[in-house]
Order: sequence, then structure tokens, then C-alpha cells
Amino acid sequence: MPAPKVTTKGLKQDIRVISNLTSLFFIAIMAVFPLYITDSWYVLIIRNKTNFFYAVTAVFAALAIPFFISSRFQLKDYFVKDEPRRGVALHEWALLAFIGLTLLSSIFSAYQDTVWTGFYLPGAGGRYEGFWAFLCYIATFFFISRFYRPKSFHLFIAAGAAVIVSLYCVFQFAGWDFLSLFPFTVNDPRFIDAAGNQIYGPLSAYYRTTLGNTNVVAAYCSIAITLFTALFSNEDSKWGYLYLAASCLSFAMLIISNGDAGKVSVLAAMVLLIPYWLSNRKRLGRILITLSGWSAVYALYHGYLTVYKSRADIEALPVGDRAFLVAYSPQNLIPFVVLAAVLLAAGLLLIFIVKKWPEKRAQIAGTAFLGAAVLGGLLFVEIMGRRFADRPGNIVFEAREILHGNLDDSYGSGRGWVWKRGLSVIPDNPMLGTGPDTFYYALGEELQQEAVAQYNVTFDKAHNTFIQIAVCLGVPALLAFLTFLAGLFVPAVKRIFKRPLLAAFAAAAFAYLVQSFFEVDMPIDKPFLWAALGVMGGELWRDKAGA
Repeated sequence: MPAPKVTTKGLKQDIRVISNLTSLFFIAIMAVFPLYITDSWYVLIIRNKTNFFYAVTAVFAALAIPFFISSRFQLKDYFVKDEPRRGVALHEWALLAFIGLTLLSSIFSAYQDTVWTGFYLPGAGGRYEGFWAFLCYIATFFFISRFYRPKSFHLFIAAGAAVIVSLYCVFQFAGWDFLSLFPFTVNDPRFIDAAGNQIYGPLSAYYRTTLGNTNVVAAYCSIAITLFTALFSNEDSKWGYLYLAASCLSFAMLIISNGDAGKVSVLAAMVLLIPYWLSNRKRLGRILITLSGWSAVYALYHGYLTVYKSRADIEALPVGDRAFLVAYSPQNLIPFVVLAAVLLAAGLLLIFIVKKWPEKRAQIAGTAFLGAAVLGGLLFVEIMGRRFADRPGNIVFEAREILHGNLDDSYGSGRGWVWKRGLSVIPDNPMLGTGPDTFYYALGEELQQEAVAQYNVTFDKAHNTFIQIAVCLGVPALLAFLTFLAGLFVPAVKRIFKRPLLAAFAAAAFAYLVQSFFEVDMPIDKPFLWAALGVMGGELWRDKAGA
């Protein structure tokens, strides 16, 4: 039977509908999702946010799939007129293999009560990263990669959401938790002592803003800081200052949450992009202005704590805040204020005074500087790590030891222990793992008892994305995932100088992946990564199609 005739009007209507639906989907993930919280506050935040993510993905699929399978819907003119036929790219084949292996891992898992909806332990809560979560991750990538058409308006909305999320975190830290989010259970012994007094106060609370646990906050910050910094560096309109505000306030939120993994990830992304920053005069100027803002935020943070410590009745504070202030050492603010002023002046000078810039030579110099920065960083870790040998838990000392091949169980607040034990159980189920979100069972009762004896906790996650995948989904799934990432990042490196949006989302995704090397994967922060990867995939195609 011949296909029905496609009218130009009908095709344009289909394209407009799909484009608008995908735009709403992107905004829901990047702007609404971080703000979403129910009236149960933090009590069920993982479950509630996961359900929101499922619902948004399912609604989009239900509305859009009829258009995808329509015989009149075509992609020939979706991004640019007469664009070439879009086949399945290498990274997409790898991702399809990954979700296929995840499905097989789920089907053949011995833990059928866990693998579909995710891990849940009565009394301890759950992570909810079962097969359905992975399916929604992959759907998010394909929806955005294939059909999303980026617009500045969408990104401004995401930046506005980041400003709101970050401001509330700052308000909480200052003692103005006007939604009364924390503590979230008045009779919970984790937060209230035997006398009915709060254990944690504004300074020490480990749930923040509408995101949840401080580890989740750090994961979000790794995306937000790098994304909005890179977007600001290329934005000429006055709305670009919204990106600057989002970057600086997200930086403040990262400092407040004290997430070391987030700090390392932002540093890694910023350093890796040095050739990109240096290749354009105005871009470099805006980066210097951003760094000036970060320095000012850092000075304000320490200025506030210095004043607070000098005036507070420490003994009257919750025990958590009391310990925080006793351990806090006031900082000399003058260097940070001076640095902020110098960076701001240099940035303004580059933007408004300097007229010529040797872009090619600056890019080459930036590449050389990047190599020097990496080498300098390694030397710093080697020299200073040796000096910090008498400070247990010091991150520089631990980094030095790891570079020397010494991974002690205590490193990274016990991450050394769980990484080594996680690696040790991979040979037990190398092909399909034990099933999605079954790390708790993969370790086994004996190792969990060892964890309780040593750290007074059990481990239901590997605190490392790649070990988590290898243990729960199998080594082939890990190889498929790594192939998927390589299929995106390798071609992206060649194109970031001419596609600023690709550079911004590649930096954001890279920063998230760095912090996920140390943190727990959950569906309440992972959608940000998959949305960023989706934009990368779309940008790579648009570059090829000439859009």
C-alpha cells in the first residue's frame, strides 16, 4: 500500500508539535525537576523525585510516540532544510547495547524484587535505580538528542531555576529555612537527641534546598556551575548575567554543601577547558569575571562564618553546629577580596579595552598551559601529599597514595573499602552482573557484616559509577557504556571551538562524570547528566548536518 502523501503544511505541524514537546521535556528536566519537592519534604524525596522523573518521561513518550510512528513524520527538514538522512551513530548503537544488556541482567537476576524498581531496605530507604530508571535515562538521551532544538530561552529558564535552588540553600545556611524543610522528622533519633534537642542546625544540616542530601547537591552543582559558566563565557546579551548569577550562586551552594567530589569535578572541567577559555578574548574576559565572582563568594562565606563564630553563644547551638564552629578556623579575607578585584579588572579590560587577540596562538598556548597545569597539579599532589602524611583523611595525601598504587580502606571516608570489595565480587557475575541496583546483595552478607563492624554502615552502592555498572550489570555493559561516552566525547573535543553549546554541555557532563567517580548514583540527579549528554548528541548531529 503506498504511503499517504505528505503535505508541507502537515509536516510543519508535526515538526512544530515534536519540537515544542521536546522543549517542554527539556525544561521539565533541567528547570522544574531540581525545584520539585512535595509536602513530605525530605522524608521521601528520593522516591518522590524519581516518580516525577518517571511521570515526565512517560507523558512525553505517550504524547510523542504517535508522531514518531506516523507515516507522514519525517526528519529530512527537522533541523535544517534538506539535512542528510540520520542513521544510528556509534554512540547510539553502544547505548542500545547497554540498555539491552541491562534488560538481560534484570531478567536473569536472582533479585527480582529489586531489579525493576530499584533497591529498597525497610528502615533505611531506597535508591530506586532499577531497570525502569535506566530505561528513562536512555529515553531522555534519545528524546533530547534526536528531537530537541536548543533555544536561549530554555537555558535562561534552567539558569533561573538554579538561582532559586541555590538562593534557598544560602537562606537555609543563614538560618532562614522558611519552608521548614530541615530537620524533617521531629521524633527521628538521627536528628533529635534524647532530650528533644536538635542535633543539626543551619550550619551542619546535611539535607539542603529542594535537592536533598548534600551529595546530591554536589552532583547538581557539578553540572550547574560548569554549564552556566561556559554559557556565560559566550553570551553577549544582558541575559548572560543570569548565567553568571547561576554559576556564582551554585558555587556558593557547593561550598555550603562541602562536597569534595563536586569541587574536584568543577576544577577538573575548568582546567581541561583552558585552551577553550584562552582561544577567545571576550570568552577569557568573562571567565575571569566568573572567577572573580567565585572569589567574592568564597570571601563572603568565610566572612560570615568568622563573624558568626565571634558572636554566637556556641554552647547554646545544636551539637552539629557547635562541632562545626569549633573546628572552623577563620580565614584571612584580604587575599580573596584582592583576587576578586584583580580578576574583575582583568576581565573587564579584556572585554572592553583590548581589541586584538591572537586566537590561534592563544589556543596553542592554552594547550601548552593545560599540559603544564596537569604536570603542576601532579607535582603539587606529590610534594604536598608527603607533607600532609600526618593528617588522616587529608584529600591531597590520599590522592598521592592512590597515585602510588596504595588504596587504603579508609581513603575517601571508606570509599577505598567499598571500591576494593566491589572490584573483588565482579568475577562472581562478570557477564550480566547481579542486576540493576543490587550492589547490596552483590557484596553478600559476610562483607556487609564487615562493613558494619568497621564503619557501622552497610553499602548499597559502590560510590563509583563504573564499579557499580560492572558489579550490577556486568563487564560487557560497562564496556558498552564506556564506548557510548567515547562516541560522544571524542568527536566533541574536535568541535568545541566552533560550537559553544556543545562545549558547555560537554563540560557539564564531564564534571558530573568526574564527581560520579566518588558518589552514589540515583535518579534524583542522574537525569541532569543524561539531558546534557542528549544535547551533546544533538549538537554533534547538527554540526554534521550544517545546522
